[in-house]
Amino acid sequence: MAVLAAALRDPNVVIRYQAKIVTVPGSGCLWWRGAVSGRGHGRFFVGSLAADSGAGDRDLCVIAHRFGYALVYGAAVLNEVPVLGHRCDNPLCQRTFAFIDEITGWCHERHLDVLVEVHSFFTQQVQIARRVDRVYDFALPPLVLHALTAVDAGPLLTWLGLRPPNAVTVLDTHDGIGVIDVAADSTDRSRPGLLTPEQIDTLVETIHTNSGGTSRQATGAAASNLDLYQVNCTFYDALGGHDDRYLMARAIQFWAPGIPQVYYVGLLAGSNDMELLARSNVGRDVNRHHYSWPEMETELERPVVQALTRLIRFRNTHPAFDGEAECTGGGSHLVMTWRFGDQLAELDADLADSKALVRWTANGHTHEATLADLPAGL
Repeated sequence: MAVLAAALRDPNVVIRYQAKIVTVPGSGCLWWRGAVSGRGHGRFFVGSLAADSGAGDRDLCVIAHRFGYALVYGAAVLNEVPVLGHRCDNPLCQRTFAFIDEITGWCHERHLDVLVEVHSFFTQQVQIARRVDRVYDFALPPLVLHALTAVDAGPLLTWLGLRPPNAVTVLDTHDGIGVIDVAADSTDRSRPGLLTPEQIDTLVETIHTNSGGTSRQATGAAASNLDLYQVNCTFYDALGGHDDRYLMARAIQFWAPGIPQVYYVGLLAGSNDMELLARSNVGRDVNRHHYSWPEMETELERPVVQALTRLIRFRNTHPAFDGEAECTGGGSHLVMTWRFGDQLAELDADLADSKALVRWTANGHTHEATLADLPAGL
């Protein structure tokens, strides 16, 4: 660290670093044109370390964009960010988080909040969340699916212990269900993801099976799909159209710290629109059904949709969600608890049989009900 700190103070070293950065017309990146490591990152010589054995000095090289980051924030900050992310996911780019900081500063000067949408290795989301107002939690959807289909709360609990609380939680969006957010680092496969490659493969195949094969027709090379790292499927169909599983998935989303966002197709527990896919041949359109007013009125009367709206109302109105959250369990059991003073809202989920109880306080008493039977007025 001492050698790096000295290099950062040396104007000749800084000039040498900056001389190796070029712009390319049409690209927003700042490209590195110096030495490159075997993993595709820039390498930059900052000085020499004295060998303890007396065998001579040893050259010290650092990842180039980490040197650039330290120029802005100082060498000591690097200890807090073992992995630096690129908005562009280009390992030769030298912008790193400086661009996000610039945008955030510009927005805050104008009293605007910053919500970042990024699909990448999960630690990058954690790092970015520290610099902005909110981030989308795109790791949550595949982890909830894994928990419910593999009956394994472990990876989900790991993420609940790591994830940033200033997140917008989602299960579905106008795009597909991403897997890159729980996979190994694409720039360094030695850095494992939240799910193993085998778990991801099993999850993708389970989604295809649960959807009756319709998601397979809408995913990857099967349709004109821009992104091969996601599965195009409604969340309801990804769970096989199983009402209890679907309500449990939504409850887990609502109990996770953050601001829940529910996509309109998810609000209506919609299924894959194969007719729209056939017309457009755009994979994402399978989850973009065009509802007519009469169709919406019919869908709103379905028991699963009625139960979901009651659950949304509960999440929006119970005072316990203004407090602190705790998540415990393991294997097939998951308990998520919010407390605020003497107020309680607890989700006790059995992943094996897709059943869950909600316990809550109201008027000085503790009540409980299944997700399907949660009352409208609490």
